[in-house]
Amino acid sequence: MTRAFLALIVALAALSLGCEERHAPRCKADCDAEGRCTKRGDACVATDADDCRRSKACQGDGRCALGDGACRAEATACKTSALCTGQGLCGELKGACAAMDNAHCAPTDACRADGLCSAMSGRCVAREDDCKKSDLCLRFARCSVENGRCATMSRADCEQGELCKKNGYCSYVGTKCVLTSREDCQMTEGCKELGTCSFIDDTGKSSLGVQAGCVIASDADCRLSRACKERGACRREKGGRNMPPWVCVK
Repeated sequence: MTRAFLALIVALAALSLGCEERHAPRCKADCDAEGRCTKRGDACVATDADDCRRSKACQGDGRCALGDGACRAEATACKTSALCTGQGLCGELKGACAAMDNAHCAPTDACRADGLCSAMSGRCVAREDDCKKSDLCLRFARCSVENGRCATMSRADCEQGELCKKNGYCSYVGTKCVLTSREDCQMTEGCKELGTCSFIDDTGKSSLGVQAGCVIASDADCRLSRACKERGACRREKGGRNMPPWVCVK
């Protein structure tokens, strides 16, 4: 094989690699997803800003600008995108919208509801006291941080949740909050207001099986209530029709 023939082969190969085909059928999936609509050699690359703007990467991830054969995010675009207001991805990191500062995360619904208020590695995550200020803590007792998310980890977490205050689910057993004792019942609004301060294993009200509950079991329970302190309803008496089994009366 002559030297001239080898040179010709190399030249043809280089020419082949340099050929481009806009909106090539082979690149359709990459074009729709990431704006990489041009076939260059064996690869699909982005060569047109309009292709980027039409792609799912632009609509979903803010990667709407053309750069280095790919569709990339720009900080100015990220700041005005839904990714910023929803997830705190208001800055730019390695061509993608990212959370670069806690100030990006703080105003978002994800911070208020789920405690994802701190920027880390380009994302909003839960750290330190973020969970304690979230709806997840107040409603579902998920007040501790675990792997960047809010979780229930202790009795202290359970005591901050709505189900403790309303239903006595204040003890931490296994991985969840449950009602197990008189101490739990005494944490409830029902005990403080009406005297339902004693624990029973089964209320008999659930069709799904045994269900613990809090009831008025004695005059002593009534005396713990605001009903006793403010209205003199300090004595336990049998409830009537359409009333609880026991009530506090004068």
